[in-house]
Amino acid sequence: MHAKIAIVANTPESFRFLLRAQLDRLREEGFEVHCVSGPGPYTSVLRRDGFVIHEVPLTRLLRPRDDLRALTSMVRIFCRERFALVHTHTPKAAILGQLASRLAGTEHIVNTVHGLLAHDATPFLRRLVLEPVDRLMCGLSTAVLSQSAEDVERAIRRHLCRRAKIRMLGQGIELARFDPSRFSPQRRLAIRHDLGIPRDALVVTMIARFSAEKGYREFFVMAREIASRRSDVHFIIVGTTLDERDPVDVRPDSQDLQGRLTVLMDRTDMPDILSLADLVVLPTYREGFPRSLVEAASMGIPVVSTRIRGCREAVADGETGLLVAPRDASALVDAVDLLLEDGERRHRMGAQARRRACREFDERRICERVLALYDSLLTATARRSATAPLSLELMV
Repeated sequence: MHAKIAIVANTPESFRFLLRAQLDRLREEGFEVHCVSGPGPYTSVLRRDGFVIHEVPLTRLLRPRDDLRALTSMVRIFCRERFALVHTHTPKAAILGQLASRLAGTEHIVNTVHGLLAHDATPFLRRLVLEPVDRLMCGLSTAVLSQSAEDVERAIRRHLCRRAKIRMLGQGIELARFDPSRFSPQRRLAIRHDLGIPRDALVVTMIARFSAEKGYREFFVMAREIASRRSDVHFIIVGTTLDERDPVDVRPDSQDLQGRLTVLMDRTDMPDILSLADLVVLPTYREGFPRSLVEAASMGIPVVSTRIRGCREAVADGETGLLVAPRDASALVDAVDLLLEDGERRHRMGAQARRRACREFDERRICERVLALYDSLLTATARRSATAPLSLELMV
């Protein structure tokens, strides 16, 4: 393949944390890959590595004036570049990117659904607003990929998308990078020392954007309760900069956890940080398919999370971790306490999580599924182009 394609996301961080393996594999297969997103520091890395970058005024927030400018910019870019295929990610980029593709006459438009906005647990009135947005995101596409099997079934059941149009993609990570065997006891001790984590402390880690919907309120209730009972537990939270729409206060002193909580921001060394964890916690309210839980599984770490779409697929309840009801801090405390008390069960669940990750969460399979879809779409176009002159000759 030597087709020119565009990958669209809200921010360059999506290329960095979610899509880099796909970008590299697509280029290896001969595609000319263009990245379209809002501005950010990672664009310089992508340029250095040979990708073509187009910056447009995209953000995570709803800003009608900037959104219209972003749409206009993308229409100009897509008309100029004449991409064979445009692939969109994340909700706002999906809507604007697909609209721009339609206006520019792009033949093939693929959207990856990282999580439908409306799901079974969404309140009825909110669902009335969000479900048409989901229908629009699916309707603008030539083909839809979904990270969640639950979303595939919901999209078909709610007539958001035809069965023939949507495919299961799944979630995947670089298993060799997230491999616990890379970390010797000496290396783990060195990482603890660098981060100021007590040598013999049990470590409970949460990795999530600093947003209230990730369940930070319940996490801090749990952390304070566990800290009051036990002196041998240390907590780590890892996130990106505060979410403007839904911020949380993550300062240790504001949470009565000074000396017991380490806050890390914008880290690129997640395997190192996870190598210290005895337990990963994610009491989130809404997810597509949480990557942090897949990374934890690959590192052989049991998880306590919420019984919601996405988390139910990342965690085998009772086998690789425990699931509790969202917004139930008491249940979260009980589940975390149970696993902290039972080292043998933690070890057993962690080993099972690693085996499951190797079986189900290999990012190479995700790349193969994306490539297979591109091949089917672009091959069909090539066949039509090849037969068009013959048809004209016969008519003459």
